[in-house]
Amino acid sequence: EPERLVCLMSDTDADWRPSANPMMPDWPRELLTTVTFQEEASKTNMRLTWAPHNASEAEIACFAAAVESMGMGWTAGMDALAHILAELQQSR
Repeated sequence: EPERLVCLMSDTDADWRPSANPMMPDWPRELLTTVTFQEEASKTNMRLTWAPHNASEAEIACFAAAVESMGMGWTAGMDALAHILAELQQSR
């Protein structure tokens, strides 16, 4: 629990104000992020979705061109997290 988390994600400057992504200037400044969790066979499945929020046409186009390749990054991040959690459980 909870079953769903919803938030806005963005790159920020030193004062925590949304700012342009330094590597992709047309990347949306805000992304509506929804994470859902579903129990299945004693495991928890997680689904993350992103959508540009208050975005310009250029930001929407940039997002559309790049979003499919982002799955690899999220998958690698989740694999690293699973590895760290497994190590922590073994050290108990």
